[in-house]
Formats: sequence, structure tokens, C-alpha cells
Amino acid sequence: MIKNYIINIPERHNGIYAILNIVEKKVYVGLAHDMLRRTNEHFIAISNFTIGNDNQYLLNEENKQFLHFPIYKKQEEINNLPDLESDYMAVFKYSLGFELYNIAKEKKVELHDEKKYLKQVESSFKKLVGESLIEISRLSKAEREIKWNSIVKKFDKSDRETICLESETGDFYKSNKYEYVIRKMATLVISKSILRKDLKINWPEKSIKDQDLYRDGAIIISNFGSHNGETPYEIIKKMDMDLQMSSDGCAYWALKNVNEETFREKCNDNKPVYVIFKTTTSDNSGGTKVKLDVIATEESIREKGQKLKEKNDPTLMQSYKDVENNWHSLPQEITGVSSQTSAWREGSGYKVVAFRIKKFYICKEDFSVTELKKWIKQKTGQQNTYDLKVKEEDFDNIEFINDSDSTECLIAELQYPYVVIVNNAPGLKQYLRGWYNGESNPRLMFESKDKFEFKDNKKNRDVTRVFMFCTEEGNRTVYVRDVESRKIDTIPYKDKDLEWGILEGGEKCSYEVIIDEKTETIKINGSSIKENISFKRKYDAENVSFIKHKDIKYQCLQDSNSGLFYTFRGFEDNKGTPIFVFDEV
Repeated sequence: MIKNYIINIPERHNGIYAILNIVEKKVYVGLAHDMLRRTNEHFIAISNFTIGNDNQYLLNEENKQFLHFPIYKKQEEINNLPDLESDYMAVFKYSLGFELYNIAKEKKVELHDEKKYLKQVESSFKKLVGESLIEISRLSKAEREIKWNSIVKKFDKSDRETICLESETGDFYKSNKYEYVIRKMATLVISKSILRKDLKINWPEKSIKDQDLYRDGAIIISNFGSHNGETPYEIIKKMDMDLQMSSDGCAYWALKNVNEETFREKCNDNKPVYVIFKTTTSDNSGGTKVKLDVIATEESIREKGQKLKEKNDPTLMQSYKDVENNWHSLPQEITGVSSQTSAWREGSGYKVVAFRIKKFYICKEDFSVTELKKWIKQKTGQQNTYDLKVKEEDFDNIEFINDSDSTECLIAELQYPYVVIVNNAPGLKQYLRGWYNGESNPRLMFESKDKFEFKDNKKNRDVTRVFMFCTEEGNRTVYVRDVESRKIDTIPYKDKDLEWGILEGGEKCSYEVIIDEKTETIKINGSSIKENISFKRKYDAENVSFIKHKDIKYQCLQDSNSGLFYTFRGFEDNKGTPIFVFDEV
């Protein structure tokens, strides 16, 4: 008799699943904090007879007629999974009369709230199969065998989420669908229907075989998975929203250590520049693991982005450098460009860059994108971003699935300059608010007649006034203190002493930031101080200098009216990057 293994590819959820043998009226009930991973483990063990790596009673079953499917799932963490597992075992054993493959746990099984859990099992089974498990459990073995054969026919030709494998001996690894199932569970598969119906994304399709993708046979491919607590579908929706809202018409996709100059040199012609984003199940969330299949709403995306901006999160990239080495604010309308946590940490050796994307496409074909890696030419950076050498005839060796709802890659067309260095430096308004990584700290600014320098180890002799900007009960407040030139200590570890000195001897004023096309002005208003400090809205070598001293970064600009110099003390970071950039006009 032909053996069949019907397996439903689950989502990456917490939950309870069943491996059901309808003919023999037996069941294995399991729990998993990641049902996709656990299902993959079972599938490999059952298909390859790898006894010792899985339940021995399940693997030793002579009549392997299995239906493998989730019966309870939850996106959020479930603390009582073991208790739930026991409850569902009890339902199968006592309510449905199934023998358990879970012999080691059988003695602990007690029936609680039968109606609730039986309803859930029945609902999950009926939703998948279209039959009543309660009614099937009452049939004779011969009748169950007939019923099982009818179920097999329903999924025999399925190539989507529920796949039926067959084997004469139960060695399912020999099935022509084995590799397909492995790929479905080992890679992140994007549903085109979810993109269009649920996310309202109307990107056109583009064939992976289109020759305009390839530049002298080369193509860039980059991994794409969950990232900083964002799900893949959430990231895709963010990109779509950014393309629609951005003032420059571009979305920005952050990554690490791609050399922007080398990348541009490769693209030094009039041909369009494309990147293929290959899906991966890896999670770069910095310890905050997320579910791969969760679909986010526009409202939740905006809310998350706004929270990052409000606390000035260091993973939020807010500025970029152009080809002339000038720094600009990223478009304020976009949802937020988030980098990996490790990319911005001091001493990591990473710089953060971003692809500048003007258009997205959905890959027309469903195929294993890992096949493309056969033609890797070179790695372009420490992130999994590759330069591939592909010939048209290479595609003859790839198996394409026609008319599939699934794809493993997106295609992006880039806008010059294609790749830009990005930074977490906020606009001047945000910087002066004092928020960084969820904490509020005063921002210090020094006034001097000449460019700010450290002339000895402790004292700066040129400082004439010190400004301390802070947010008090929601109000923009600045304390201004005149100082004797030889008495201002700007060494980093003296911060608190300096702040107390400004509070004690300084005048409390209000301030606002006024922006126009040519300047950004800090307008200070106090009882005896009324002053406008204006900076030209351009970051070039003549206008701004970045100083690093004792692990603290300083940024010096000249007032376009008075000619005085104003130096801001900023975050710990590498020399040559700004503390803040000018706000977007």
C-alpha cells in the first residue's frame, strides 16, 4: 500500500500541532515556540527514518499515513504551552479515542475543559481538510482508510501550503516533492496575494530572466529577512509607504559595509541599476525575535516610526551624505530607516549605508533563489550582499514553478547615487530637544571668537559663553552663561560640573529654531538676552568642522551674521560624522 505524508507548512508562530494517523487512529501532539522550525525537524526525521532525533514511536510506525498540521497558534509568546499540549493530548485520547505516540507523557494527561479544546481541534481539522474529525473518529478502520484515501486526493496535486508526499516504503525523502517542502520551510516565502490584497501593494512583476537586470553578466543580490523587530511584510509595506510619501521619491534600505564608491564605479554608465533582495529566515533583530509572517498595518508602522523619532533612537538613521561629502536630512515623511544594532555601536568598525530605491518589483517566478549563489563572483561587504556573474543559459538549470502565488525575492531599481552613507544624526530641532535613546540630556553649545580648539588638556581659552539647551515640562529652554575665557573646562567627564555651573550663573531663556531656504536660526529670548544665531544651510569643508576629543564628538559652525563660532558637544561616535544635520526645508 502507498504511504502518504500530508504536511501543512505552518507559520512561524508559537503553538500546538498534531501529526495524525487517521487509518491507525494514532496521534503525536507537540508544542513549539517556532512551529515552522519544529515542523521542519519532524519532517526531516520522518522522511529519512532518523530515529533518535525524534519520537521513536512515530518514526517506527509501520503504516506511515500522516497528516501534519497546526491545531493552535498564537503570534505572541505563550507561557503555558506545556499545559496546553497536555490538554490537547487529553482531547485526542479521551474525547476522540486516539492512541498517543507521546507515550512518555501519557501518564500526565488529564482531561480539562473538554468542550473548549475539542472545538479547537475540530475547527482546525475541518478548516484544512473539509471533514469532521469527530465523525471520522467514530468510523471503523476500513472506513477510515477509505476516508484517508479521499483526503489524499484533495492534496495530491497541491504545490502550495499543504503538500502530499507519497512513498511505497515510507522513505519520503525519495519523493519528488521532498526538496520542494524542504525549501518551503527553510526559506522565507513571500505571498503575492498577501502583498496585493492585504497590504494593498501594487508593484509590477519583473522576470528574473530579464536581461536588463544584468550589467555585463553581473547582478547584486542581498539577503532580506526580519530586522530590528520588524517583520518582512512590515518592511515591504514600509518601503511602499516611503516611495509614496518621500519628498525625493525614494525609499532607503539600510545595510552594513557595502563600499559606496566601489559600487558606484560598477554602475558608471547609463544602464538602470538593480538589486535582488533574496529572502532569508535569519533574524537580525538584535535579540528581539519576530514572527516572519506577521502583517503590519500602516497605522502600526507610523506609530513605531514616530516612537523611534521621539526618543531619537540610535538605530534610526536620519541623515545621509551625498557624493560631494555634504550631509543632508533624510526625508522627514518616510517611516524611518532602521539599521542593525551592531552597525552603529562605537568600536564595531561598521559604517551604515543605504540603497536609494526609486522603484520595486515583485519577482515573477517562484524558484529557489539559493540557486543563484552558484554564480557568486564576489562578496561586496560584510553583510550578505553578493556580486553575481550570471549567464542567460544558467537559468536552464533552475526549476521554475509556474503560476505560483509565492516568490523568494524582490527586485529594486536604484536611484543615483545608488548607495549613500547614512547616520543617526538628527535635525537641529531634534538634537536640541536633548533626547537620545529614550533619555533626555542637556545639549551644550560653546561660543568663541575663533574656531573651537583644545589648546591644552583641560581648559579652552577662547570660550566666551556657554549655552545649555534642555526640555523642561515640554518647553524649549536654554540657559546662557557668560564665562571668563580661562575658566571653562570642556573635558568630557566634567559634564555635570559644567551643567551645574551654567544653571547657577546662567540666565534662563526660551528658544525656537527658525528655518528658511538659506539659514537655520536659533532664536533666543530672555530678560536681558535677545539673540539670533544663524547658520548657513550647507555642510561643506569651509562651513563646518567635526572634532573628536576624549571620545566625545564636537561640531563647530560659524554664525553667518556675527562671525562668532558655535561648537556643539554631541554623542560618542567616530570623527567625521555630524552631531546633527540641518532640518529638511
